[in-house]
Amino acid sequence: MIKAIETIYNGYRFRSRLEARWAVFFDALGVEYEYEPEGYEYGGWEGSKPYRWLPDFRLTSEDNLLVEVKGCDEELEKDWDKLSVAVDFHSTPASNGLLILGNIPNPDDVRWGSIPVFSYLEWDEGITCDFAAFTDNDKCHVIRGQRALEHYVYSYEGNDLKVDYTGGFSEMPSCVTTKTRIPRLLSRDFDKLKAAYAKARQARFEYGETP
Repeated sequence: MIKAIETIYNGYRFRSRLEARWAVFFDALGVEYEYEPEGYEYGGWEGSKPYRWLPDFRLTSEDNLLVEVKGCDEELEKDWDKLSVAVDFHSTPASNGLLILGNIPNPDDVRWGSIPVFSYLEWDEGITCDFAAFTDNDKCHVIRGQRALEHYVYSYEGNDLKVDYTGGFSEMPSCVTTKTRIPRLLSRDFDKLKAAYAKARQARFEYGETP
């Protein structure tokens, strides 16, 4: 069995280097966070055992947004029942929204009119899968959801424009980073954001030590 390497950074002992690299990203962007802030136990579906869940991050500077870091979709699938119940029914703090982060995006994907986006789960008469994106705006680092993007979440297949958000939830979202075009409203020089992704990708942890 392949085991993730525990990594020490910023006084925390992270369970994996991927989590530590996201912490490097948060620090570079100026996002305040707590690592594994608090664990929860709550009832599952009828007849199932109670679930225990320890969120990876709480972004304290972003309205205490909870974050799960998954290295691949298989990891997300394994924990999907637990995470979906956490978001559903307003039963836990995650009912206010859960951001799912995968691998650190390539900083070259941060450019005019295009930034990486991530899956964002929330409750809206059922669990809905939306999108969230990081920005270098000093007043708001996380742009959450189709409503926050004013219904202008675009992607392109060749020359054909399509809308990514469907307004419903039918299958498990992906934790793999997605590239999407965003409205000109948010298009600007993302130098700080690009630098933060670069710093996170380039952080080297030889044997779990602080880079």
